[in-house]
Amino acid sequence: MELRVETAREADLAAVAEVLAEAFHDDPFMSRLLPGADRRDRMRRFFDASVRTLGAEHETIDIVRDGDRILAAAVWTPPGHHRRLSRLVLRTPSILAAMGPRGLAAAVAWGLRVARRRHRHGSKEPRWYLADIGVGAAARGRGAGGALLAHRLAIIDAAGQRAALTSTTPRSARLYARWGFEPTSVTTAFEHVTLTSMVRPRRQRGEVSREGGGGRTP
Repeated sequence: MELRVETAREADLAAVAEVLAEAFHDDPFMSRLLPGADRRDRMRRFFDASVRTLGAEHETIDIVRDGDRILAAAVWTPPGHHRRLSRLVLRTPSILAAMGPRGLAAAVAWGLRVARRRHRHGSKEPRWYLADIGVGAAARGRGAGGALLAHRLAIIDAAGQRAALTSTTPRSARLYARWGFEPTSVTTAFEHVTLTSMVRPRRQRGEVSREGGGGRTP
């Protein structure tokens, strides 16, 4: 069956949060932000508050749906906006409650590193930013992550814009490279957790895409 990509509605957001929480359960970066045995539930609450707060303001959420079930989701921040984790945490009490003191300390420390990196290496050229992408366990191997990336990158390419993301594992960085993303910097977020910032340059009119399929499926 062909996978269908569409824009999430408000009624979809709880299911989007569930998919992202499942996908990121073992992600090294998110595990440091949301530690503990109850990490899965805390991640669900974190993503639920995140997609409801930022999605209502400016972010675009693409989903892959199979009937009434959401298989995968991707959260994009459009040009002209910046997703700052520390600011999001401090202004959203439900996210703060989900993270707890240890997670808050980690988020603030990471936010300071990001600010310094942006000051040194940041570009003023507008770009789309892939904030989160996740595929539910039952849908992995069906191409749902690739369908999400292909859908939004086609729109970005048609507008002549760039895309950017932060990879949390070497494996996901290799997968993103197949979609044309190029590493720009590597940052040690926490001990044993290294993040790779990546940018996909603007495509020239008529340029052949290098996509080979596959995206991050944490």
